[in-house]
Amino acid sequence: MSKEKRVYTRYKTDFDGEFAIAGVGMRGLLSVQDFSRSGMNAVLNQKVMPSDLLKCEVRLPGSIMTCSMHGRVIWIREDESRADGYYRSGIEFETIDAFDRERLLEYCYQIYQQNQTSRKPAEGREIQP
Repeated sequence: MSKEKRVYTRYKTDFDGEFAIAGVGMRGLLSVQDFSRSGMNAVLNQKVMPSDLLKCEVRLPGSIMTCSMHGRVIWIREDESRADGYYRSGIEFETIDAFDRERLLEYCYQIYQQNQTSRKPAEGREIQP
């Protein structure tokens, strides 16, 4: 098993959006599972192929503004944790507006901090192994 060589921190998250294959017109829905400065892991409701260029539009919970990006599919596999017809994919960003990237990362980091805070033991108590 090879060790992953990630440059940027990857944050677990959950927000939804839409995608289209650039130049083809096929459209679908996506659910972002984790996000980093350079890419994302998303569940898609349509099968795409490695190297497909996707135009993605996502919306953060509670926001009316969408964030747009273009990303290249690096890998794809059937998502066994869901019903048939869902595919987990690794998408590497090719273009994303700097403002949108920072909004998305800020949201993901806030979720990360909330999860870390909720995992801390009550004062005077230790986490048991």
